[in-house]
Amino acid sequence: MPLAIENFRKAKQLQPNNPDAAIWLALLLHQTGREADARVEYEQILRLQSDNPVALNNLAYVLAEQGGNLDVALTYAQRAKQKLPQSLEISDTLGWIYLKKNLRSNAMDIYNELVAKAPQNSTFRFHRAMALFQGGNRPEARKELEAALRNKPGKEEEGKIRELMQKIG
Repeated sequence: MPLAIENFRKAKQLQPNNPDAAIWLALLLHQTGREADARVEYEQILRLQSDNPVALNNLAYVLAEQGGNLDVALTYAQRAKQKLPQSLEISDTLGWIYLKKNLRSNAMDIYNELVAKAPQNSTFRFHRAMALFQGGNRPEARKELEAALRNKPGKEEEGKIRELMQKIG
């Protein structure tokens, strides 16, 4: 992965006004846990291409995760959703920001739809469980977490699911 990151950095230097290399660089940085670096790249992409839905969505997610301005994050996610209305991942980001803003009803609407469309997606089930838990519905949240575990989440997500299960009791 470090070699790929370096190669996309070079490509970006060769074509500084082309958002393609920058988006791949940002995605790789994001995937490797370098959110602060990814955030800088996403912001630069938006300066080049203000309506890039991937950059809008991912920057919204990074802002929400890093304690950034949730109103700005929500605006970015909504703009991304306008560009790619069928994207489940963008819907997930939007729901996540609603959860962070304690707009549980809005989040539940999104997560109910996401789980109906992609019942095998552990992340959508985990996020739906968080919304249920936030609303005080512990039994349903637990069921959703169990379903998320059956769908083989990644190691990091599995840890978060189990952590929430312990909180629920």
